[in-house]
Amino acid sequence: MSWKSVLWCWWCLVLFWPLSGKGQENSASNTFYLSGRYLHAYAIPHRKSMRHLIQDGARAGVINFEWVTNGKRPWHQQFRNPRIGVSLYHLYLGNDEELGRSTGLYPYFQFPVLSRKKLILSYQIGWGITYVSKTYERIDNFQNIAIGSHFNAAIGSLAELEIPLYDGLQLRTGLSFIHFSNGSARKPNLGINTAGLHAGLGYRFGPAEEQPPKWEKSPPKHRYESMFALLVGNKQVSLSDPKSYFVYTFSGELGRRYSEKAMVAIGLDAIYNTAIRPQFRSLGEEVDNDLDLFQSGLTAGYHLFLGKMDINFCIGGYLRTGYKEDGFIYNRIGTRYYWNDYLVSSLTLKSHLFVADYIELGVGYRWKTP
Repeated sequence: MSWKSVLWCWWCLVLFWPLSGKGQENSASNTFYLSGRYLHAYAIPHRKSMRHLIQDGARAGVINFEWVTNGKRPWHQQFRNPRIGVSLYHLYLGNDEELGRSTGLYPYFQFPVLSRKKLILSYQIGWGITYVSKTYERIDNFQNIAIGSHFNAAIGSLAELEIPLYDGLQLRTGLSFIHFSNGSARKPNLGINTAGLHAGLGYRFGPAEEQPPKWEKSPPKHRYESMFALLVGNKQVSLSDPKSYFVYTFSGELGRRYSEKAMVAIGLDAIYNTAIRPQFRSLGEEVDNDLDLFQSGLTAGYHLFLGKMDINFCIGGYLRTGYKEDGFIYNRIGTRYYWNDYLVSSLTLKSHLFVADYIELGVGYRWKTP
């Protein structure tokens, strides 16, 4: 089995984990929602070289199906009975000839921020897979420097206001953001970001949700936790070089739990990046020795814990890197699954600001201290 096959199998496992019985931990109540939205957005040209691709506003039709958690698990109570859902969308990107259209599916968590009888304010985050109809072609579509593969990873988020109208019917409106790219598994891969306004209607099936009790913040069972992990990524460097190159990262992290549902962390990355050699070669330079393939970085991260799972966000800066074309700032967004108190697996997308670098699979060991 190839590395790309392993990557997509892992991504599909993470994609559908929230919808499985294991991921929900028997969390679904008898109440669920079906909603439809219209999204009017804009594709964001985060590079000057992409501006020619944006010819019109983006538009999408979105269907969401979501379950309400039943409050039986600690993390339900901590997040005030969030919803677990799946979103299906069809997105016109503003340029049918070169960008085509995107059809995607992603599960998500939706967390209430403000819950009142007359309105609910919430935010959503999810990740999944999208199919893009038009990709880069050396002869027929050489202008599309954003996307090099039909199948891509998708990350979606939104802030939404929900206003009850009549007996289970709601008006839903807010701000939406969708990003998709293939993590440099195939070049080109600048990725596409869309942001805009959405509006639509939802309908509740089942009994009305009870007002979730306010979670009384309590001290965490342990204050600190440490983790060491090995992360492995794979990427292409250029269109002229179809070969894929591995990136190995040894990561150490120290986290401070300030509640049972959240943690802040600092860490160090030691990276052996075999893609640096062909990247220098594309600039007309040669790497003198293997030490030039090493990078190191300092990171700061934030984790939200959902039972045995977490969603994490990280920003880092290179302390040492010979290849400076990507800049000195990098980011990670991803998820971890805690199999027990010690064994952890992870899937993350590493990027340089808005440009995806590669997708990482990881395994780690953690321990807790008072």
